[in-house]
Amino acid sequence: MRVHTVVALSACFAAAFAAGSATSAAARPSESAALVLTTEGSSGTAVAELRCEPTGGTHAQAPEACSVLAGVDGDFDDLDVAPGTICPTIYDPVVVTAKGQWRGTLVDHVREYANTCELRAATGPVFAL
Repeated sequence: MRVHTVVALSACFAAAFAAGSATSAAARPSESAALVLTTEGSSGTAVAELRCEPTGGTHAQAPEACSVLAGVDGDFDDLDVAPGTICPTIYDPVVVTAKGQWRGTLVDHVREYANTCELRAATGPVFAL
């Protein structure tokens, strides 16, 4: 009898947990983004949290960054904010990372730019941390 009670209680807890998880998942907006962005170069390292839909986090230009990312549907490889920008041929690398999720898709982006000018031309406000 005791085994049946434990099994029954376990089944009840599992069902309650599953229902709670389903409710939590349904309550989370699928049209949102939560990202941690970093830049690392000769001028140091910067980190910011960017939230979109609704906009927030510690990013200094969150509304602008969210707008740019929405334009490429969160695909960091498609960023090209200022095409045709002429940058100096000075090699002063900047490495950027973006980790988190964009509208339900996991993001794990790493890229190196030759210098800050190339970074800004490609990403605009996204990595302006």
